[in-house]
Amino acid sequence: MRVAIIGAGLQARRRAAAIRKLGDELAVVCTAHDETARKLAKEMDCEHSTEWT
Repeated sequence: MRVAIIGAGLQARRRAAAIRKLGDELAVVCTAHDETARKLAKEMDCEHSTEWT
């Protein structure tokens, strides 16, 4: 399953790790804060975005 996460804080990091552990694909991290999205996306090897519409 491909999954997107909205937000890039502590809970997003926990969810990203759980997604990986389950064998699913984290497709994108989306948050209003570009630098935060970039950082988590780089760690999780996925895309990032500041727009979710």
